[in-house]
Amino acid sequence: MPISKVLPKIMSLSEIQAQEYKTISSERQSFAEGQIKEFKIPSDTTIKRAVLRLHGSFVLTHSGTPTFDEAGFMGRLITLIQVSQGNDVFKNIDPSIARRLQHLFSGRAPIRRFATNATPPVEPTTEAPTGAPLTNPTSTQTTYIDEEISIDFEDPFASDFMQKQATLWSTHGKNNCRVKVQCSTLANLAEAGAGGTSAVYSSISLNMDLTLVCVPHVRENPDAPFLMYQESLVTLQIPIGSTTYGYQLPKSSSKILGLAALVRQSATAQKLSDTAVKKLKLAANNSRSFIDANFKDLQRSNVRTYGPEGEVMASSRHPLIGFAYASFRRDGDIVNNGIPGDLDSLILGVETSGSGDSPAESGTNVTALVAIHELREQVR
Repeated sequence: MPISKVLPKIMSLSEIQAQEYKTISSERQSFAEGQIKEFKIPSDTTIKRAVLRLHGSFVLTHSGTPTFDEAGFMGRLITLIQVSQGNDVFKNIDPSIARRLQHLFSGRAPIRRFATNATPPVEPTTEAPTGAPLTNPTSTQTTYIDEEISIDFEDPFASDFMQKQATLWSTHGKNNCRVKVQCSTLANLAEAGAGGTSAVYSSISLNMDLTLVCVPHVRENPDAPFLMYQESLVTLQIPIGSTTYGYQLPKSSSKILGLAALVRQSATAQKLSDTAVKKLKLAANNSRSFIDANFKDLQRSNVRTYGPEGEVMASSRHPLIGFAYASFRRDGDIVNNGIPGDLDSLILGVETSGSGDSPAESGTNVTALVAIHELREQVR
């Protein structure tokens, strides 16, 4: 049934303010290279968001000058987070994009701490910089990391409490609600082409904690259940110097709320880049336009709209480098919120820099990881 036909029961502001928030800690899962770990979600609560924390230590023995990738620890050690309700997978999340989205809507970067030492410190206390590669520690020293991201069920970019209230995740009476985490390998921490020589990771002791922030007394109306704030991912490989590349978004009955892009340059190091993508376009039937903006202008609109901390448009590396977000939400409008997902030929166009641009792209393909945010009904 279309979203316009059935809407969730929206509480008044006073009712929402009277609700009791409750924090629930899930069981701890150990990080295991190449494995999928699963957190089971209680079937008796209503959830605003979850916080996933990755923390622990490892030893790196190496020669040469290896470098950690600037995207962070979690984004390299966890390649995918999936959230599902029964057979309905409604969130596919990349931690690096989730971190930058949280920076945008909250104005602060999520925790990302590290420490290196020959003898174990009590816990990491140094904030790891984002937007600059981290030189790996002296060989045989222990590295300690502590990083977290938010997994949002309540749309964090919604303009008012009514829109937020519409997308809470109720698990009351529902089976098989879970969060799955795809673990990568520690070798993936290295920046492309900068893994060092004879690098060996050992003494790996990393854990993952999932914390739920709930409003347990809020129940959805069975005749008008909450809507789903869906997130999906697609990786695009765009030739350098392209002016005609287009990706057709799949048709759906959902409403598209926003698009996020995280861009890496084509050169060997594959660093995050503000210049590898020159322009983004989104249009239906080559006529109705929703985005037609330079990548840097879209970044500047993020700063003006959300105002994340720090000098985001500095000429040097910065916390949101390579990242831009386009929102199609409408203030106070749930029924008509977003772009209809069933439009014909809804094409995301990407223009990239080439060998003749300054700065030039010297490789073959620019990589853009795109997150698509949608509003849809639950699968019943």
